[in-house]
Formats: sequence, C-alpha cells, structure tokens
Amino acid sequence: MAAFEHKIIPDPAGRRITDIRPPSKPRVDYAHGKPIDFLKPNLISAPTPLQSPKPKSSKLWLYVLVFIIIGMVGFSTKIIISSSEATKNFAGGGVLSQLKNLFVKRTKDIAGATQNRINILLLGIGGEGHDGPYLTDTIILLSIKPKEHQVAMMSIPRDLYVENSSGNGSKINALYSEGRTLSKGEGSVWLKKTVSEVFGVPIHFYGVINFNGFIELVDTLGGINLYVDKSFCDYQYPTLDHLTQTACFELGWQHFDGEQALKYARSRHGNNGEGSDFARSRRQQKIIIAVKDKVTQVGLLLRPDKMDKIFKILGDSIETNMELWEAIKLAQIANEVDRDQIGLTVLDDSPEGPLRATTGIDGAFLLVPKKTGELQTIAQNLFIKQDIALEAPRVILQNGTTVAGLATRAKVDLERAGFTVNRTENADRQSYSRTVIYDLTGGKKTASLEFLLTSLDNSVTANSPTGLSSDSTGADFIIVIGQEV
Repeated sequence: MAAFEHKIIPDPAGRRITDIRPPSKPRVDYAHGKPIDFLKPNLISAPTPLQSPKPKSSKLWLYVLVFIIIGMVGFSTKIIISSSEATKNFAGGGVLSQLKNLFVKRTKDIAGATQNRINILLLGIGGEGHDGPYLTDTIILLSIKPKEHQVAMMSIPRDLYVENSSGNGSKINALYSEGRTLSKGEGSVWLKKTVSEVFGVPIHFYGVINFNGFIELVDTLGGINLYVDKSFCDYQYPTLDHLTQTACFELGWQHFDGEQALKYARSRHGNNGEGSDFARSRRQQKIIIAVKDKVTQVGLLLRPDKMDKIFKILGDSIETNMELWEAIKLAQIANEVDRDQIGLTVLDDSPEGPLRATTGIDGAFLLVPKKTGELQTIAQNLFIKQDIALEAPRVILQNGTTVAGLATRAKVDLERAGFTVNRTENADRQSYSRTVIYDLTGGKKTASLEFLLTSLDNSVTANSPTGLSSDSTGADFIIVIGQEV
C-alpha cells in the first residue's frame, strides 16, 4: 500500500471514535478473499469505577519514569543485551551522554519517526526454571504514530510458521531460542529480523521480559486493575513442578497481583471460549494497558524502597536495544495517548481471519497465511481503522453486475471497516467488469480512499456521475461493484 499522510480532525458531529463498552471478540475481518477489516479496535474500558484514577498531573508520571530509567543505568547494566547491533544503549554512552541526548535529540531523531511509524517488538519468555525458558510466550508488535499520538498493537500467534533468515522453517516462538544458540546469544536480533521480513515492516526496537520479572514488577506496582470480559476456568494451568492447577477468573473488574496477572495472560486451556492462543493474545494486550495505567498513578513510585526494587527487577529481567533518551521521548508520546483509542489486532484462524491451521511433517500444529501478502497488508495498515473512523466516510453502493446481493455483501464489509453506507441500489447498467470508485470529496478523505483502493480490485475517478456531488448525495464515495470484486 502506498504511504499517505493526513491531518486528524475531530469528528464535527461529536461522535466518539471508538466504543467504550467492554470489547466483543476482536478479529481481522476479510471477505471474499479480499482484506476488509484491517483493524478492529478492542477497548478495555468498563463503566464501573475500579479503574485506576487519572493522574492529577499528567506530566508527573513522566518525571517518575525518568528517575526509573536513570536508576536502571546506575544500578544495573543487565538491561542492555550483549548485541553487536546495539552499539549505543543506556550504558554504552554513559549516563551523562544519555542525558545530553535527552536535551539535544528530538522525537524526529528516533528511528522510524521520520516515516511517522515507530515499531517495537514486545516479547515475553519463561526464563530460567521454566519449560522452554527461551520460547517466546508473547509476541506483540506495538506501533506508534508520533505525529497523531496513536498507538496500535498486533498480537502474533506463537504457532505461526515462518522461514527464518537462514531459510529454515519453524514456529515463530522458537526463533528467540534459536537465535541465542545460532547467533551468539542474540535471540532478539534474530527474531526482530525475521518478523520484519515476514510482516514487511521495519522493527526499530525490541524489549524482552521474563515471567519472574513480570510478577515482581506487577507486585511492586501494587497490582493492576483489569476488566475481565467473561468468566472462565483453566483446569490445566502448568505449575513449576510440571503438574497442573486450576486458575479461575470472574466477570467484571478485578484487582490482580503479579501471579494472578501472569495466569490471566498465559492461560491456554480455559473454558467459555478462552481456550485458544487467540483469546490469550487479547488478554495479553489488556494486561499491557493495565500495567501502563498503574505506572501512571501519581506518587506510586516516589518511595525510594519501591524505586530501588523496580531498578533491580528491570535490570535482572528485561533486555532491550532502546537508549535512555529514546525511551523518555517515547514516554512523552505515550503520555498523550488516550487509552480508549489504542487499536488492538489479533491474527487468528477464524473464517474472516488471515490464518489457517495445518499440520507440519512432524505432526505439529501450525498456522499459515491463507493468502500470500495478507500478513504484510495487515501489519502495514494497523492504523487504517482509526484513520477511517476519524474521517467518518459515507458511501453509496451500486451493483453493476447481474449477480444479486453483491452490494449488500459489500455493505457488511465496509461497515465493519468503519464506513457508513447510506444506501445500496442497482447501477445504471449491469455490465461493469471492474469496480469503480467515484470520489466526491476531491481527495480530502485520504485514509478512506486508500483503504478502498487497497481492499478492492478497482479504478477510481474524481468525476462523479452527472449532477451528483457530495452535497447532493450526502455521500463521500459512490462505489459501483463490478464483476471482478
């Protein structure tokens, strides 16, 4: 898809961009073999007041974060991986050098900022003492658009089959472990390179945390508040002694300590529709946002005893290639992000999803793309649904073929993507070989037009049918469905 820019303008009708109800099942929707719903936001707000309060000072948590990062540098260098790629990092240039960069560097100096798309690969591993200690239990692509202060997350299933840089195929969750063995311990670099190749987007940064570090971090923060969408129990949750235990979660707002939060994020065998990796991916995204909410609480980290413990946790349990000044600049962007506007995507094997299940030659369960290029299209367009919602496009659909119901089916697909379909009707003739898009906005709604051009096999014209305009029709686009849709 060709890159495009547009200025985000609040909806003049005063409508919310996203729904604030507890989310329904998020998915990436496709129809008729064509990518249609690139991003379906999954929002975790709920009406009850257990949610962490908004800080009185929106900047205070940022200053606290600065102290945390400086402390990480002073108390531990383990946060910096031994990677030849990371020639500059928190410790490499020294604290004074990093603080200098904080004042000299600007947001546009961060990798990816010039292209208005900063991509961060978030990884979760078991660590020493767990089965498969270096298999990535969590793989999330987090993307930031700094100009618009937008954030989107895409969860990558651990069973996705990929070919790594050496040409060998394996599940994607094994690449970090393979990289540690085959690439001088650089598991993150190995996985980062492969994810970039598979999804067609550059990966600028990565961060890895192990289970123990996650538990300690959440406990040190005093736990997290999180809305559980539906009750479920997992009767096969693993224990450290290779046995199983029962983990249950009740509907509604819950306060989780570190161990409960980890169980909620890791559970793979829950009932009530929560027994898949896809359901787990959605929960992991919610956990990340809940931790972010807790960190922003005023005064939580001002106590020296908590700060010292957090320094140790981060130093022992996290590895990253991000520099001090980059982390702080990104925190400034995150400070401006509305949590209700964070777009969440889960790649799944549902009928509308981009993946299908198969079996490897060794009998292993694998997930592969249904169509070549679909994963790249999704990753490259993570923000498209948010951008479309801001433009609030209105369309008229016309069937230009003799096949009954085409316009009606297209209506469902476009409404999923955020379009308002004013009406469906027959075209002036039923012999259109290709779909035609009439742009009545004069190119003003760029995100909507870009989506239509990418998701439909079509042509576009700036000329509307005789006598028709946006004012006269109440629509921004007229789409005539052709035979090749």
